[in-house]
Amino acid sequence: MLVLYGGSGFIGRHICEASNRQNIELGVISRSSKTISSRKLSNIKTAKIGTPASRVLLKKASTIVYLANSSKPSSVYEAMNDIVSEDLKVITNFMEELQSINSVCSFIYLSSGGQVYGPNHRNLISEKNIVNPVTSYALCKCLKENILHYFSAMHDRNITILRLANPVGYWQFGTSHGLVTAAITSALKGEVLKIYGNGKNERDYFDVDEFSDFICKLHRAKKIPSGTYNIGSEISSTELDIISAIEDTLKLSLKVNFVSPRNFDFPYAVLDSSKAKKELGWKANLSIEQIICKVTEEIRSTISF
Repeated sequence: MLVLYGGSGFIGRHICEASNRQNIELGVISRSSKTISSRKLSNIKTAKIGTPASRVLLKKASTIVYLANSSKPSSVYEAMNDIVSEDLKVITNFMEELQSINSVCSFIYLSSGGQVYGPNHRNLISEKNIVNPVTSYALCKCLKENILHYFSAMHDRNITILRLANPVGYWQFGTSHGLVTAAITSALKGEVLKIYGNGKNERDYFDVDEFSDFICKLHRAKKIPSGTYNIGSEISSTELDIISAIEDTLKLSLKVNFVSPRNFDFPYAVLDSSKAKKELGWKANLSIEQIICKVTEEIRSTISF
C-alpha cells in the first residue's frame, strides 16, 4: 500500500488521482476526514491523524510519502519559534510512531528545492550546493531533513528526500500559491495578476501529474534508493516568460500589476535534476506551453467563466 501522510493538499490530491489511474491501493492520513478530491476515486482509504485507523494504514504501508507541513514560504512573516517547533515536533513524533509500527517501509519526504539552497545562485543548483536557509520556512525544511537523516542512520531506514522546484497542476486552482495556475486563472477571468518585483525571477516548472506518476513508479520499485534528489525541469523561466507563454498559448491578454518584491523570492532558483534522472528515472517531459494547455483545459472543463 502507498500511504500519503498529509495528503489532502495540492500535490497529495494529484498523487491520489495518479494512484487511482494506476489501480494502486492508497491510504491517506490527514488532519480532517474531508473528501480528498471532488473527482470520483476508488482504492483509497482515509484516516485522521492520530487515530487507530491511521495506525492501521501505517502498518500496511510499503511506501509512505510525507507531505504534512504547517509552514509555507510566506511564513517568514510569522513567529519563527511557533513555526519551527511545531513542524519539528510533528515529524519527530511521527517518525518515532512509525518506527514502532512499521520499521521496513520506504519513506519519501517532499522538501523545497527553491528555498533550502538560499539566494545568490546564477547557475543550475545541484545537491552538492550547501544549503543556506534564510527564511523560517527554509530553515524548517532543512531541520526536518536532518531529523530524517538521524532516523535513517539510527534505525537503518530507507529514506528518500525529494527537493522540489515548482510543480504546476489543476489543484492549485483557487489556492494562494502557484504562479502559472494563478496567471492562467487571471487570464481566463480577465482579472489583474499581481507580480512581486520586476518579473525577472527565474524558476523551473514541471507538471505535477508527471511527478505523481513518478511517485507511483517509485512505489512499485523493488527498492527506492536512499538519498537527497532535486526534482525539476532544469528549464529557466521568469514571470515575464510565463506571462508571455500564457498570452501566446491562450491568445488572451493578461493584465499585470507589479508590486514591491518579497524578501523570500530569490532572483534565481533553478535546479539541476541530473542525479534524480540517473538514479531514480525522473524526467520532466512536458514543456511550459503544454502544461499551460493542460491546466487550462482542466480548469475550463470544471469551472464556468
